[in-house]
Amino acid sequence: EQAHHFRSLNDRKMTHRRAASWLFLTTAAATLVHAYEQDNDNEQCGMYLAESTIPNSGMGLFAGKNFRKTAIVGGSSVGVLCTDLDVHNGYEPPWPQYNYFWMPDGAEQEFDARVAEAMVPGIGALANYHPWHVNVKPRPSRFVDTMLNRTVDPGAGAMTYYDVDFFASQSIGAGEEIFADYGENWVLRRQDEGKLGIFPFKGDYEMASDIVQQVRQLVVENEEKSEKIVSTLKQIVYDLNDAVGSVLPATLNDLEHVLQHGITSLQLEKRSVEWLEEHGHCMDHIVPRKSTVEQAGRGLFATRNLKEGTAVVPMPLLHIMNKDEMEMYDWEVNEDGDRYRTDENTGKQLYLNYCFGDSASSVLMCPTSVGILVNHRSSTSTCAAGTGQCLEDRNSDGPNGELRWADWDETNEEWLNYSMEELGEATSKGRGMTLEIVATRDIQEGEEIFI
Repeated sequence: EQAHHFRSLNDRKMTHRRAASWLFLTTAAATLVHAYEQDNDNEQCGMYLAESTIPNSGMGLFAGKNFRKTAIVGGSSVGVLCTDLDVHNGYEPPWPQYNYFWMPDGAEQEFDARVAEAMVPGIGALANYHPWHVNVKPRPSRFVDTMLNRTVDPGAGAMTYYDVDFFASQSIGAGEEIFADYGENWVLRRQDEGKLGIFPFKGDYEMASDIVQQVRQLVVENEEKSEKIVSTLKQIVYDLNDAVGSVLPATLNDLEHVLQHGITSLQLEKRSVEWLEEHGHCMDHIVPRKSTVEQAGRGLFATRNLKEGTAVVPMPLLHIMNKDEMEMYDWEVNEDGDRYRTDENTGKQLYLNYCFGDSASSVLMCPTSVGILVNHRSSTSTCAAGTGQCLEDRNSDGPNGELRWADWDETNEEWLNYSMEELGEATSKGRGMTLEIVATRDIQEGEEIFI
């Protein structure tokens, strides 16, 4: 505890978020999705985190089993709002989260603040974007106001009320990468900043597909010159439109491959389930539900039996270098109608409750998976009266998991040895470091996970 943009609260800000609304569907569409359920193969992991099929894109999410069209993919998640960050800080904080935020729209989130942005862990933060292969879309968010009574429960303001999940917009086969739609503005912004090169959009792939069919006819009619025709045409198209040209096959063998397997078959590779089991990391050992801990809101529950030592869920991290940027202030409006912050502190961003930190450090580490919802339980449950000292009760139902650095993430060792200056520079360029929750004993299906 994405899709093209449909409505912009602020067009300037819209261009550097994942510009799609995660709440754009109608109630009728939501009803249709409810009529289908995810395939029931509980022993097989349904979603993996592994190296993306898009070159130089880091990690991505993959289906571990087949999903029917409209099936829920990856289980439920949440939307954690950050509100009016620029006003509360007097500037826009240099957070890497801005490349992961969604613009909430619908269910009245737009009324939570002048500008509200949502972190959606799981698919919303970890799925990559390929305009030709978008295969998941968000359901309408649900405002869940039943876990706590906001008039009497002290924990009511410490959790998000928005549930979010994604459904398969087309059939997804086991081994296929899961792609969400960030919106073209997300790409254009990164290109303007020099962070992204040539990027074909859906229309470019459509044009390339049409050209391939025409080249096919030319090759049939001019077999002796077929190799030259393919390479020359690619160069001509590239000179006219580099996005389209970058997609076209360069050799006759490539042309035959594309005609048989599709326009992106030279770029993307379908993973086998065996490859994912060896190189990937299961993401659906857990599912969010109402916690068994009073006032805690949501928690994580095991979807299958997990043996001691199992990596329950990986948590790739986004860093915030200055935790004071979570502070919130009252504001006033000047004669020009612009808002400015006052010195009256009114609280902290809700997102702070979903990050790890330490009182001795200015740095926050914020997970991008639903591991963000794990709750705490102490094993020290017996205390000597009047002494303030507690002794470990080994018979208590204390934590069944612990945090550790993921040994498969090569950035951990490097980043852990950075100076603060080096860490800040690395954070400004992208994501790094991964924690994971590991089972400290056997965990039964349906049991809540605690650290």
